Formats: sequence, C-alpha cells, structure tokens
Amino acid sequence: MRKMGDNQSPENYENELGLLEFIHTLVETMDRWAGSICELDIMYQLEHVHFLLDEMVMNGYVTETNKSNVLRLIDLIDRESKKNEGMFR
Repeated sequence: MRKMGDNQSPENYENELGLLEFIHTLVETMDRWAGSICELDIMYQLEHVHFLLDEMVMNGYVTETNKSNVLRLIDLIDRESKKNEGMFR
C-alpha cells in the first residue's frame, strides 16, 4: 500500500523481501504437494490450490509458512475424499 508523505513522494510500507520469501514458500509447498508443479497442475486442481493458499494467507496477511502443517491438512482432505468415493462404488 502506498501513501503520500509530506513531500508528496510515495512511501512503500510493504516488505518486498517478505513477499518474495512468501512466493518462494508457496511454490515450494505446491512443489512438494504435486511433485514437480506446473501450470496444468494448478489449472486442473484449482480447488486444492485455493485451499493451500487460504491456509497460508488470511485477510491479506501471511498466517502459516510451515509447509508440513499446510500439507498435512491437504493430505487429510485427500484421504477423506477417497474414503467417500469408495463408499458409493
């Protein structure tokens, strides 16, 4: 977010290094989840990617950066969905 200071120069209050670190962590987490992540993985499993991103960011703030914690929840959802698929065969 940019705000105009007293001398009318824009001031940046976001930590650019922090944003780059978050993007790197997000890509590493998706890479661990999908093997070697590519655009098609994101397109065809968009619901999982949204869930992964929702677990890491809340209200515009980074809340979770531990890859294991995020992936544990996705693994739990995958296991439960496989149980439900087997029940209706």
